[in-house]
Amino acid sequence: MLSAIVFRLFHHSFSSREDSMKKRMSLVAVLAAAMLYSPSALAGPIKIGLMAPITGAFASEGQDMQKICELMTEELNKAGGINGKEVRLVVEDDGSTPRSAATAASRLVAADVCAAIGTYGSAITEASQDIYDEAGIVQIGTGSTSIRLTDKGMKRFFRTCPRDDEQGRVAQSTLEKLGFKKVAILHDNSAYAKGLADEARQRIMDKKSADIVFLTRWSRANGITRPS
Repeated sequence: MLSAIVFRLFHHSFSSREDSMKKRMSLVAVLAAAMLYSPSALAGPIKIGLMAPITGAFASEGQDMQKICELMTEELNKAGGINGKEVRLVVEDDGSTPRSAATAASRLVAADVCAAIGTYGSAITEASQDIYDEAGIVQIGTGSTSIRLTDKGMKRFFRTCPRDDEQGRVAQSTLEKLGFKKVAILHDNSAYAKGLADEARQRIMDKKSADIVFLTRWSRANGITRPS
């Protein structure tokens, strides 16, 4: 039996009740972490940054992130804020590119946020890491799976999604449980997709749980596939 794993740089929007709760917990977590790490959270309103792809290739995901964080902030403030203090969400568009992300991160630092939520995409997140870390600001990646992001050992960096190695492990384990013996791996050659494809491939090879009949990258430009 031939099973195809399609690795695409895409995450579903948080529309279900369970996903909404996960986002709520993430926002509360970043607030709590920020209060621990940042002295600026002790005076005035608590300003939380959101760096998201409001425009660009991942605008759909970024706009969902903005709406959800705005709703969560509104609910927190209606409930009395944090220790009686108002929570303010400061939004910056990273434009779905590393270069724009660096600019957005710098703007949030200048806005004196005590923590930053975001962003989407490993390469885009990485472009902002040093900026936040040097400023002493907590950062929580929302859709960035690259292993290297946490292997750097930055104490103020967290994320809400599993790393590539964990996702690769689950992919291999699931295929093995389902009894698939032949696997095709298709990815779009983005940093996220390639990293996940490589991890799944390595896990399958190490476990010898299936034959990989081909590993191919998909071209967004013309829809064809080319051997990796």
